[in-house]
Order: sequence, then structure tokens, then C-alpha cells
Amino acid sequence: MQYHNYHGNQNAGWNRLSQDLIDNGTYLAGTPLLNLDTDHSGRLSQAEVIAAGGLSAFVFAPGLTTAGPVDSFGPGGANAAFALGPASVREVQLSRKDVLIDPEDFLATDTLTAYFDFHHELNNGVQLTNKLFFDSLDTELQNSYGFSQAIDTYVLEDQLIAAWQWDASPEVQADFEFSPSLRHTRAKLAEDFLFEFLDRRDLSQGPSANDRIETAGLFDSAQFINDITTDYTDYGLAALANVALYQRWHALLGLRYDVLDIESRQASTAAAADAGQQASDTDSGLSWTASLGYDLTDAIRPYVTASTQRTVITGQGGEVSLANVELGALNASRLYEAGIKGNFLDGRLFTAVSAYRQTRTQFSSQNLSTNTSTRGKGIEFEARYVASDWLSLIGNSVWQDVINTNISAGGQFAFFNPADSGIAAENSFGGTVSGLIDGRNKRSGIPDRVSSLTAIVKPADALEVFATVTNVAAMPSGFSGVVRLPGYTVVNLGSSVSIGKLEVQGFINNLFNERYFRANASDLFGSNLVLPERPRSWTLRLRYRF
Repeated sequence: MQYHNYHGNQNAGWNRLSQDLIDNGTYLAGTPLLNLDTDHSGRLSQAEVIAAGGLSAFVFAPGLTTAGPVDSFGPGGANAAFALGPASVREVQLSRKDVLIDPEDFLATDTLTAYFDFHHELNNGVQLTNKLFFDSLDTELQNSYGFSQAIDTYVLEDQLIAAWQWDASPEVQADFEFSPSLRHTRAKLAEDFLFEFLDRRDLSQGPSANDRIETAGLFDSAQFINDITTDYTDYGLAALANVALYQRWHALLGLRYDVLDIESRQASTAAAADAGQQASDTDSGLSWTASLGYDLTDAIRPYVTASTQRTVITGQGGEVSLANVELGALNASRLYEAGIKGNFLDGRLFTAVSAYRQTRTQFSSQNLSTNTSTRGKGIEFEARYVASDWLSLIGNSVWQDVINTNISAGGQFAFFNPADSGIAAENSFGGTVSGLIDGRNKRSGIPDRVSSLTAIVKPADALEVFATVTNVAAMPSGFSGVVRLPGYTVVNLGSSVSIGKLEVQGFINNLFNERYFRANASDLFGSNLVLPERPRSWTLRLRYRF
């Protein structure tokens, strides 16, 4: 059993993104011209935002596309009041510590995980294993820039596995597994995001009464947009065979059939268009995998693999939207892979290289913040070398190309950077600019290449030291690609010392204080937000085994 309690916050990173901010740290400071806090409460209620002109004014040109720039202040100049105050606009250098976190923001999470395994061997050699698993998640999140979330989810699963061996002859040997399973999930997610205005806050000044949004779950004046509860039970039946033929051929064959009973309900108190409605369905599908390998020599084995997997694609709390219940909640992902593996130097050197192509989820499961439908292809390389009793080396590299496969006609919805909209930055950041971006399908926030090398030194049984060097290629921050995050190389160090039942672990992260960035919700907010990664830092962990 494991219990984990976490209290912290969610880091959205830097707003008001520009290439100059990434390259030089130059940030456009300035406070919104219009003060929306008309009741002087120190926060912006949803009613105050609506009274200022409604979302049609506060969100600039919601139907905007990349076909051409629009009027600097929206249609007919209606959004002129949402510019930054000219007297406050200036360029400043922004620290990596100045991010979209309000001292009042919080993320509180409790998780409880429990599992119990029972093993028994029958007289005929069949191994029986029963696995009982429980996991729960209770989360409350509040962000004063306009996002809140509450999650209350649990899952209970029981799985019975029967495993046995079959030695038909010296030329034919096999391992088999047969497994029925039952998995029930109750997922509840409530979230408030309709008044989420990321660029309104001046990070050089910090939170103010003119950018703190009253959000649902903490303020009675605000309403959750979505408040979904999903119940689903998955009845599964799986079989697996690992067959060796003539001591050279190796085949792995797997089948799984799932029947899913699912129901989702939107609370009547939610502000969603489907408030008070529900959807239910029974869905089913077959998953399978087939892999075939051949030992060219005792050390070299090429292989090919094909696989189709059906899974329930969920949101951040494990919930399934009403629309996706009606469209079919079991979605298919497919993988095709070919490669070659090698063991050399009496097993001290392992190498593998593979090429793959995979598709992830179907169109019905599109969700820009959690489950984007993609197709990826790439080449992966891995090497592990035990140089001596005290030194091991691990190397990895992947070259990949990932695209979005479900771009709607007219483009993909996203929040715009000033370089996308043609609206001057000082006229944009008091509100939000959104619309459709067309002309590309490259998955943003994912580098084309990632390589790493790790050295592990173990001079004594009780002492271990490691160093990892990771090199990442440049990548677009958002879907439009107007801001590009540079490549980087990061070095991390760590060590572990065991003293009886006590283990002390120490880590130095980003040893050379590399300045680098990671995309944030790349297809939706990636042109507005970026996560400046930590400068040099250290972590100390103590672990005691009872």
C-alpha cells in the first residue's frame, strides 16, 4: 500500500511569448489599460468580465484565421480598451523565477494505491496469479489566471493469470498465459477555464487585482464549465503465447478482447452546453500484437512487430466526455516496428536499433490538452555496456517526426501569438486572441532528435555515482511555429549511499546552469506560454527500508 500527499502549485511558465523573450530574455511589460475590478474586491468576477463587453470583446476575433491580419483592435475597434496602457509599456529582462504562479495558487493532491497478489501452483504445473489493484486520486487545483480543477477518481481491478509451459519437442517450446480481468473506474472532473486569460498578467510586476480571476470551486460567484462524472466497467479476456521454433525463430502472439460499459453525466449546475445531460454506451474491440524474430547468430536477432491496441481515451481526471461516449470510447492505436538486437562480449554489450511508425487514437478522441490524434515515425538506437564491475554506460538516441492527423477544415484552433494575428503585442496582451491556424500539421513541442549518455560508477556495493548528458534538438513552441525553442544540452549528476537499511540519494540537476525551455500545452497554448526550465538545483532524498 502506498499513500502520497502533495501540496504545491501548477507552473504555467512565462506568458507574452516572443522569440526575443526566448533568445534574449526580453519581456514586454505593461499593465492593461482597462481596470475590470469595478467593485474593488481585489479580483475579477466572471460578471465583471462579461459587463466589460462580454467574451466576444475580451477574446479578440474568435473566428480569426491565418488568412490575413485583422484590425489592431478587432472589428470596428471594439477591443481598444483591452490594450496595455501606453505609459506602462516597456521592455525588461525577465528572470526564470518570474512565472505565472500567484502565492494564493495551490495544487493539493492525495493518492492511495493498494495491491495484493496471490500465487498458487497446480499439480499440473500451471501457475495461478491473482492480482487485485486499487488506485485513487483526489485533486484540487486553483490558478488565479483563470483555471481551476477538482478531480475525484478511483479504479478497482482484479486480474487472474494462468501461466504454463509447453515443451513439445527440442524444436518447439512455448510459454502461454490466459487472463480474464475486470476493471471498474469512477471518474469525476470539474473544471473552470472559460475566463482563462494568460497574457493579462505582467510577470515583471506579479499578480494584481486586474488579472486575478475568481474561479469555480473557491468562489461562489463562479461556475464550473464542465462537471462530468463517468462510470465505466471493462470486461477483458487476454491470451499470450511466446513460441520458440527450432532454436532460431521466436514468435510473440497476443490477443485481448474488451467489452466496455460506460456512462457519463454532466452536472445540471455546469455551464456547459450539455449541462444536465448524460450519455451511455456499450463498446467492444479486439487488441492484438504479433512479433517475429530470427536468430541470425547467437548474438544477432532481427525482428518485426505489428500491434493494434484499444484503450479508453480519457481526460485529465479519467473522465470521458459525452460526445466521446456517443462516438465510441474505445479507441485504436497502431504500431509497426522493425529492428535488430545484438548481444556481444559475453552479454556485456547490448545494442538495438529500430524503425517504427505509429498512430495514436482516433479522431473522436481529439482533445488539444490531453489526447491529440497523431502519426509518428522514427528511428531509435540503444546501447548498454558493462565495461567492468564498477563502470556501466547507457546510450540512447531517437530521431522522430510527429504530425497531427485530425486537423479540421480551415485549420486547428489555437490561441494566437501577435506574430500570428498581426495585432501589435501591446494591443494584444490585455485580452486573448484565438482562432484557426492553417497550413501545417507538425506536432509542436516535440523535438526531432533526443540523445542521452549515462555513466554509472559503482566503486563499492554501498556507493553508486552517475552522470547523464542529454542533448535535445530545437523545436517549435506552438502549433503555428512562429516561436522556436533552441536546442540544449543538460548534465545531471547523482549519487546514492546505502548504510544498512538507510539510503541517502543526492542529485545536482542542470550542473552547468543551461538556459533552456519546454513547451506547454503546445498545440493549444504553445504560442503563448513556455516553461523556462530550472537553473542549477539540488535534491536530497532519504529512504529507510523497514
